[in-house]
Parts: sequence; structure tokens; C-alpha cells
Amino acid sequence: MSTNLDRQHRATDRPLNEPRHDDFQRAPFAQRIAETLISRVNPESLVIGLYGAWGEGKSTVLNFIRHELGRASDKVLVLNFNPWRFTDETQLLTNFFGELAKTIDRKLLTTGQRAAKLAAEYVAPLLPKLTLSTPNNGPSTELDISSQVQALLNRAQPDAEGLRQRIEQLLADAGRRVIIIVDDIDRLEKGQIQALFRLVKLTADFRYTAYLLAFDDGMVARALGEVFSPAGEAATSQQAGQNFLEKIIQVPLRLPRARPDDLFGFCLARLNEVCQNQNIEPNAEDAQRVSNTLRAVLLPRLTTPRLAVRFANAVEFGLPLLYREANLADFILVEALHLFYPELHRFVAAHPELLTGSTQRSDGSYEFLAEMSDDSKKPKVEQFLDSHYPLREERQATQHLLCTLFPRVSRHFNRSRSLFDDSPSRLSETELAQRQHVASATHFARYFSYTILREDVADQEFAAFLAQSPAQQCSTSQELIGRLGMSTFLQKLAYRVDLLSSDEAANTWHLLAKLSPSLSDTQIGWFSGRTDLSQGAWLLIALLARFPADQRLPCILDLLADDASFSLCERLVSKLFSRRDSALAKPLTQQDQSEPDLFTRAHWESLAQVLATALVERALQEAGDQAIYIAFPVIGCRIMHFYWRLAANRPPVAEYVLPRLKHTPAEVVQLLETCAPYVSVNHEPPFHGNIEQDTFAMLHQSIGPELYVAIRQVLGPIAVTTYSAEHFRSTPPSNEERLQQYVYLYEHQSDSPVKPD
Repeated sequence: MSTNLDRQHRATDRPLNEPRHDDFQRAPFAQRIAETLISRVNPESLVIGLYGAWGEGKSTVLNFIRHELGRASDKVLVLNFNPWRFTDETQLLTNFFGELAKTIDRKLLTTGQRAAKLAAEYVAPLLPKLTLSTPNNGPSTELDISSQVQALLNRAQPDAEGLRQRIEQLLADAGRRVIIIVDDIDRLEKGQIQALFRLVKLTADFRYTAYLLAFDDGMVARALGEVFSPAGEAATSQQAGQNFLEKIIQVPLRLPRARPDDLFGFCLARLNEVCQNQNIEPNAEDAQRVSNTLRAVLLPRLTTPRLAVRFANAVEFGLPLLYREANLADFILVEALHLFYPELHRFVAAHPELLTGSTQRSDGSYEFLAEMSDDSKKPKVEQFLDSHYPLREERQATQHLLCTLFPRVSRHFNRSRSLFDDSPSRLSETELAQRQHVASATHFARYFSYTILREDVADQEFAAFLAQSPAQQCSTSQELIGRLGMSTFLQKLAYRVDLLSSDEAANTWHLLAKLSPSLSDTQIGWFSGRTDLSQGAWLLIALLARFPADQRLPCILDLLADDASFSLCERLVSKLFSRRDSALAKPLTQQDQSEPDLFTRAHWESLAQVLATALVERALQEAGDQAIYIAFPVIGCRIMHFYWRLAANRPPVAEYVLPRLKHTPAEVVQLLETCAPYVSVNHEPPFHGNIEQDTFAMLHQSIGPELYVAIRQVLGPIAVTTYSAEHFRSTPPSNEERLQQYVYLYEHQSDSPVKPD
């Protein structure tokens, strides 16, 4: 590889000048061309074509050749001719001969002879031979431009052949050859390309000269072919232009292709320079992931040094915009996606729902996720890759890149762990967010906008919020919720719980208590199973783990007493009971080997009565004069038939319910509705359904036959001979239907004292 070169020089993509900076082993190639030109004995003119694509390094190789030619100034003269400066063919030709004259004059001036004057005299008689068609394909017109040149030079036309011989003799006497170097020919307009090659054809037989022309031969052949082929025949035009080049170019040389490993090393070196300039030191895991992935992804498309420089420049531009707000490795890989696979980059940016998220469940297992299209069994991502990257090498590269960035894609393609040890494929949603991966739904958008969107909050800003005092947090949280929405706000909190100190965790615990009245129990997406309320409860449990063990139960009891809304308290207790059941279900040996839980097994066993007692007391306090089944139409049944029987110092449920029904018999309608199970149909809001056998058994066991009496008091003595309860309902049953359903089940049980007629 080359010696160090100023990074700013690299970033500007300017051609290199010094062979010692050679990155792609082309200096020997340039040296060989220069040596051939220097040592050439034959006086006849020579035209060398250096072919290569844009950005492949033609200009750099020309500079290396100039460097070698400069060391042999006693044998050759170099004319660097720039055809970009001239707007029409007259200027092009006149200035070419003027530049040639200046070169000869400056280098070969002898007493009594001025070669510039001779060259100028040589121009005029040749120009009339370059008769051109007028613009817009008009009729051919003779342009008497020789008189213009004569007037300009204020000279009379001499004999052309005599002048040619005299100039050639000057070069021969001096023992030097003029090397005319022309670069960037393929960037000229078509008319300029055609004019330049007419010039070369005209002067190619000038002895003691050599042309070195650098261009993309395919592009130039197309431009030249338009002059020599019938209009509209593209294939014929290309071949005609190629034939013309073969007549002009005597030595066609193809620029040596840079070895893929050299290009890849050059690319990594540029990325390292960017990181050093930004004072960023990637950790070993990020560096390995970037290197492994880029090797697989870039090799099919990293064809020129210019692409590597453009890639590094894009990374350098974007990094400061997302510093500490994006995962470094992911950012570099997304930029690679942007530059080398733009179609896939657009697809990814437009489909976060197909790509973001983890495949790890809360229990540590993995789920298979594949988003199917309506018209195919293949996932949409795979369909896109099939249609846009049919070549095997590119298909493997794009698939590898997506699998490295997005766990869901990795799981879909069933990649083995060994292939993707350095990918985030086994991270949970929380870990993806904590590490700021593009696969995190909370971070995805910033990778494609290069900024923190107005509806988002920067990670650094959120971290500063968590470090605030409780009073400051209370006001700041309202502003953040306004920008993010409650669900995303809670999600961001959950992602940072593992990073909180015990004091920050305590502040967040109290903040959630204050926010609890605003937590909705509306499901976030029909299949997600999440609500703001359930998110809040899970977040409280996660925060408990950050507290010292002896402070956990007191914090829960304080919350149940009056700190938080009753809905959040009940949801927290419900999830604690689920956690308790899971902990007690584990064998003792397994529990001893697992990570420490919130409570010891002994504490879990005694916790049920403590939590149930506190929750029931809070429920009675909240309900006031109302019955629990009226105050809490959604969770009233669970309170009365689960927590109530576990609570300490509570009479049987019947002693709570029956006096109320005796005082207000009509309340039996609300009791049955509250205890009926929830039903959800066709994505409509859930509703209380039928009184089925299990609901009847629960009510009959806890309240007794007196409930049947209370129902009959409201329903009346009508005979109920059928059980009118559809198994799948689309609408809720009426109050009278539920009363009849209970009566039917009661009267048709085997031990019922009341038998239907």
C-alpha cells in the first residue's frame, strides 16, 4: 500500500502525483509507458490510447507518467493539452498549435529561429482541410478560418510542407520528442470529442511527436460513431466509432484493473481516516462486523478508487450529524447500502415494518417472522431481492447485508449462528435500542434522515432527562410525551431501565405513578397485545430490579396505597402474580442456578396475601359507595373472585354482594355483565359476552343460590327452556339474555332445587 497522504487530498478525489502514493500497483505500468516513450528511436509519430472507466485512475496514471517523463527532460518535451478550455473547433485547433508552438519555442529557441512563428505559419494552410457541417445538421459549409488565423498572426501563408520539415528538423537537431498528453476526453461534449480526434488524425503524422490520450473507449466510440454510421442505428454507430479508434490509436492500453483486495484495503483505510478525524475509535466488535460485512458486500460493486473515496466522504459527512445517536457499525453499513445498492436502500427506507424489531421473545426463545405479500408465498423482502439482484454474487451480497442489519431478515433466511456471530440477530428489542441499531423501531428513521426527526427525541436528550430531579422530570416528561406519544415515551424508558442508577430508577418509578392516570388500556395494534397500561406495569417491574432488595415490597405497597391510578396498580399486581407463579413452578435446583429474581422463593410464597390485601383495600377505597362490579366493569370480576379470597380479613364475597342486591335488585344486571368474559370480533372493540358454564359455576360457588333468587326477582317467572347463546357472537347480548342464560344453567344443573316444567 501507499505511504500516508493528506486525508483532505484523498477526500477531494484529486488525482495523485507521486508514484510513492500508489495504492494499486500502477506505478510500474506508468513507468513502463514513460520508458517506452523516452527510449523510442523511430522518429515517426505515435498515438497511445489509455482506456479506463470514470474514476478508475486514468488521471493518476498520467501524472505518474508525467513524473517519469520529467526526469528525462533532455530527451522529451511534454505538452499538457486541455481541450476543455475551448468552445468551438476553431479555438480548439488554433490553441492546440499555439500551445505546441509555445512548447517548442520555450524549449528549442535558437539564434535566428523562432519555432513558434514556424508553427503558426504551419497552422494556416492546414485549417481549410477541416471543413465541417454547420450546426443542426445543415448543409456542409467551407469555413475560411485560415484567413482569420493569418490576420491574427499577421503573417502570410508559407509552404506547409516546407514548414513541417523545418519544425521536424528543429526537433531532430535537438534530439527531443514532444509528448502531447490529453486527459478527460470522455467528459467532453460529443462535438468536442469529434473535433479533437479530427485534430489528432490531422497531426498524427507529425514526426518526433507522440500522443498519449486517456479516455473511456466505449463512451468515445459512441460519440465518434455518430459521424460514421447511419442515424438511429446504435449498434452500427458503436462499431463504426470503434473502427475509427482502431485507425487512430496505434497502441491501445487498458488501465490495469485494481485488485479487489487492494480496492477493499483502500476503502477500509479511508474509513479509518474518517474515524480518526472524528476522534472515534470503533470497538473490536463493531470493527469486525464492518470489515466482515463490507468484504462480502462491496467486492461485487467496488470497482474504482473513486467509489471508495465517495463512500468514505458520505460516512464523514453523516457521522457528525448522528454522533452518539446511531450505532457506528450500522451507520457505515447503511451508507454502503445507500451508495452501492441504491434501489435496495430505497426499499428498506420505505418498509420499516418489514425489517425492524427483534425475533427474541421475552422468555429468551426465538420466533420466525416472515412478512408475506398478497400474491406470493415468498416474503416481500425476498421478492424484492429476486427481482432486482438476479446475479448470484449480488444476491448473496445484498442478502448478507440485510441479514447483518436486521434480525428478522436473518431469521427468515434461516442463517446459521456461525455465519452471523457479529450481527445483532440474537438481541432483544431492548438491546437493539440500547445499542442504537437500525433494526430498532425507535432508531430506524434517523439512519435515513441524518437527523433526529421532530417527532423523535435524541438519545442524549433523553439521557439528560433521566438524570433530572423529580420536579424537573415532571415538567419535561409532558414535553417529551407531546413529541413522542405516550407509548413511544414508555418504550424509550423501558429500553434504558438497565442503564439507570438506583436513584434514577426511583425517580422514574415516582414519575410513572404521576403519569398513571394518562395511561390508556387501548390495545396498540390488534396483534401486539400491548397497551400503555401494560407497558407501564412491565416497566415498574423492570424498575424494581434496580432497587435494593429490601426496598422493593415497601415501594409496591406505597404505590398501591395511593401513589398511582388503580388501573396501573391492578395491572402491576396481576403481572407480579404471573411472575410469582412462574418462579414457584421452577424446580428448586433450577431456581438456584438461575439469575436472582425480584424476590426469594419464600418471599414469593407469602407475597400473594400481602398484594391481594393491599389491592382489595385500594379497590374498596376507589369504589366508595359503589359496588366493585359497578366501579370496575372490566376488572371487577377478578377483584371479587380472585384477589378477594386471597386477601386477609375479608368476609366471603356473598356477604359483600347479597346485601347490595337485596337493597338494589337491578344491580344484578351489572354484576352478570362484569363477570361475563370479554369477546373481540372482527377487530371491533371487545365486549362482555355470554354467561357460559364456567362463569355460572364461579358465581354460583361464590354467591350461592341466592343469586338465582335475585335474578328471578328482576327477570320474573317466565319459563326459560332454551340456552340462547351463540358460541361466536358479533354483538354483545342484551341484559335480559344474560339473565335467561344464568337461569337456564341454574335450572338445568343436576343438583338444582328448581326444575323446569
